[in-house]
Amino acid sequence: MMTIDEERQKIVNMTLKLYELVDGLFQDVESYRGEESYRRAGDVAKLAEEYKDILMRQATLFIARFQPLASDLIFAESALSISYDLYRIARYLREITIMMKSIGGELIVEKDAMEALLLSRRMLNQAVKIFATGDLRTLEEVLKSDDMIDEVYRKYLNKLGSSKEVSVSVAATLLFMRHVERIADHATYIAKAAERTWS
Repeated sequence: MMTIDEERQKIVNMTLKLYELVDGLFQDVESYRGEESYRRAGDVAKLAEEYKDILMRQATLFIARFQPLASDLIFAESALSISYDLYRIARYLREITIMMKSIGGELIVEKDAMEALLLSRRMLNQAVKIFATGDLRTLEEVLKSDDMIDEVYRKYLNKLGSSKEVSVSVAATLLFMRHVERIADHATYIAKAAERTWS
């Protein structure tokens, strides 16, 4: 029978596996290859949902079995919320591949939007590492990165509001940035849940 610490580590390891799936989806978007990337993103998003369900059951069983208090209870609650956040990020990345397939791929998305996607990927990596290790040194960087991505999103919202005619590139970038902005929000939620876990 596993101890409470061993069960905690098992949940952390499962979270890292789910994160690895999601990180692979970022790579599919960054190096978008048409139908191949589109199909793979659909398959991985479904798999991420299965992992999320398993992880949520595991965290719920952890609570039922150990009836944890204080830090262990906070850990279990954080694991539940993080599993959902990772799943939502997978869904947003899947939506980006659907959009790319529909309107022609990454070439019509503005450069600063692709840079924002890369930044959101880095945010997620940092946030998950905080949860896995308790090292809070990158927490402030995650929060600042979220603000930077919000600025890019607002830039394209303003372009839409200030022009009678909007180019296909700007319209596509706005749709793209809406998803990236939500990804960044979920990465921030993960970082804050991780902070609660270790504070």
